[in-house]
Amino acid sequence: MKFIGQHTPDLNTRVVKILPSDFMTNDDGGSTKFGIGFVETDGSSFGMKIPNADTELIAFVDIPKGMKAIKVDIFDDGDDRAINVFEANVNSRTITEKATGNCNTTIILPSGINSTATNYLLILITTTATSDRTYGGTVTFAAK
Repeated sequence: MKFIGQHTPDLNTRVVKILPSDFMTNDDGGSTKFGIGFVETDGSSFGMKIPNADTELIAFVDIPKGMKAIKVDIFDDGDDRAINVFEANVNSRTITEKATGNCNTTIILPSGINSTATNYLLILITTTATSDRTYGGTVTFAAK
């Protein structure tokens, strides 16, 4: 993921892109249905393709030191799939849900999620069909 500059005139705000390659699948589609594909055909098939209708897409995003995550945007092919944003940690098996919303709609993280030495964002997209496509997204950060 790369910083894409300032989204607003506020010099303390930064936006990071979530690229299609930043997504992975979970195991909900079954043990033989792992993996993800990218359809590069221009038009209605373009985007990340899941291998099974029960599979969900996940992206992990680091929260830069001295910053807090304040909003998440994920873009899909217009079905406005459900999104859950969690705070996760590299040193434990626990995750805490921080916000929910839908693709193509900005998800505000009400109190923000401050960076720590161990935390990161886990963004889960609920897909429902192998024809679903996800393009990527952005996370907006502000100074703590």
